[in-house]
Amino acid sequence: MDLGSRLSITDIRSLASLAQVDTDVRGALFDAMLSAGPESGLSSMRAAGNAAWALTHLPDPAGPVLEPYRDSLVTLLLSTQDTTLRRLTLNLLVTLEWPKEEVRTDLLDFCLAHLLMPTEPAGIRSLCGKMAWTLCRHYPELLEELRRTLLYIEPETLSPGPRHTLNAVLNSIKKALALLLLLAGLGGVHAAALTDSLRLQPVKVSSLGFGRDSLMCNYDHGFKPVGLIVPGTFVTAASVITAVPFLHQNIDGSIRDWAQSYNPPRVHVDDYVQYVPLGSVFALKAVGLESEHEWRDLFCLTAGSCIVGFAINQSLKHLCAVGRPNNPDERTSFPSGHTTTAFLGAEILRREYGEEYPAVAIAGYTVATGVACMRVWNNRHWFSDILGGAGFSILSVGLTYWLAPYLRF
Repeated sequence: MDLGSRLSITDIRSLASLAQVDTDVRGALFDAMLSAGPESGLSSMRAAGNAAWALTHLPDPAGPVLEPYRDSLVTLLLSTQDTTLRRLTLNLLVTLEWPKEEVRTDLLDFCLAHLLMPTEPAGIRSLCGKMAWTLCRHYPELLEELRRTLLYIEPETLSPGPRHTLNAVLNSIKKALALLLLLAGLGGVHAAALTDSLRLQPVKVSSLGFGRDSLMCNYDHGFKPVGLIVPGTFVTAASVITAVPFLHQNIDGSIRDWAQSYNPPRVHVDDYVQYVPLGSVFALKAVGLESEHEWRDLFCLTAGSCIVGFAINQSLKHLCAVGRPNNPDERTSFPSGHTTTAFLGAEILRREYGEEYPAVAIAGYTVATGVACMRVWNNRHWFSDILGGAGFSILSVGLTYWLAPYLRF
């Protein structure tokens, strides 16, 4: 079969099937493909294109067949000026397995550069995105660079097919970075180094394929281990007091007895005041105070924090089954739901307004603390319940803000 002539798809498939079982045919195809250079004539370029086309139709698995030619294929990709041969070479390279330790920086630079070229054919840009993901997926700092590159691509420069492909790559990056971010919180000595590579800078980017910008702010969403100190202390203390009978009796019991020694009347104001901090998040923005996020993101972050916080709260209530101080048969005491609601709002107020308006953060935490105290005063909760409610609330907001840049839609 003359590779320098025009071949039909039937010819290509027959040639690919033959190459799968005949190493001589396969070697001839690779020789024809890899011999194409800048000075090659029309016949040689057509032969190289037909050979590459046939190799892309190799039956699965193609990896073991292509593996010996990995470096040669990369060299051809970086040197050829023929767009068809470039696209077909990328098609072959994306089918290969790329070990973690084998990162070709020259290939990655090529893919990132060609992703940003509006004049590059859409298919090549799409394949560059896939190739870049394959090379970067083991390294958070490279994933972050790729994510930024994808966000800078103007959606209108892509046809629907490549846009869908790049969105799929972007979603894979988000999931990978979210997982790495969670591992960073549990990874001990490597957490600081990992989170430095995941930290966002205040940069304006365009949302790829979603039609609008998101998370536009000067707020640093990066995970910081220091952010675990306060909620971790509260949660640990609350858990230990609840779990150890001696501590539960001498700390929770003593505080309850002290509060009830005044024979306080039952007040219901805490049933309503618990929502004041959450309501203030939006009320303050409505009257003109500048928050860290715009309306859409502020709503999503608040909703996400509430979903996480209440999911933890309700799960622990049924899992721990701690009896209430005024009714031991009602085993839904730990942690306090009212305190959770109040401190969710207070922590969001601190994150959104605290830097510019410190008084807002102080007021939010003052109200939340008042709600927590009223729960003990009304004999509805133990001290450890309100401590746990506060700790889990702060932690829930922190998790939502840390993960938000990698889960945005």
